[in-house]
Amino acid sequence: MNRCILPFIFGAALLATGCASPENQSNPSAMPGSDYLITPIHEIAFIDDVATMHGEPFTGVVGIYTSGNVLLSEQAYLNGAKEGVWRVYHPNGNLQKEGIIENGLEHGRYREWYANGQLKYEYHYNAGKKVGKWLSWYEDGTPYTERNFVNDQLEGKVLVWDEEGLLAKEYDYRAGRQVNAIMHFENR
Repeated sequence: MNRCILPFIFGAALLATGCASPENQSNPSAMPGSDYLITPIHEIAFIDDVATMHGEPFTGVVGIYTSGNVLLSEQAYLNGAKEGVWRVYHPNGNLQKEGIIENGLEHGRYREWYANGQLKYEYHYNAGKKVGKWLSWYEDGTPYTERNFVNDQLEGKVLVWDEEGLLAKEYDYRAGRQVNAIMHFENR
């Protein structure tokens, strides 16, 4: 489905099914300041991996909370299936992981953060396959790795930096196979 249309459809579905029902309008789990309601997981039944509420396939966002009502994770569902954005949070409330599921597969940008808020990983998927530039960083923000995927296979340069920011390793890949390696740290 067109990536521009999917968020619109998902948003409309949330409004039509989640926000319009009287029990969800009074649901205390709506996050203050958020523009959508999060239904606690204990209100959802899972039948053969289909999320249901009141016997019907669920469309909306399901959240998992601590006993102190702190949000740990949230997952969007459409007609009972995982579809859309999912997020996991660090115990301090900072975002830990975020991705998108489309047609049951990882799709688009996936990101992960350290507890201090520094970006740790940024990956890209297309219909469940690794694509594009994949990046990672050390906790202080120094680049750690850079690699490129084409149709789920490594292609081109893979670069690895040490914690001081110096290029340590360099690999060349063609169609998923390593064809060259240079260990820069050996020359220091």
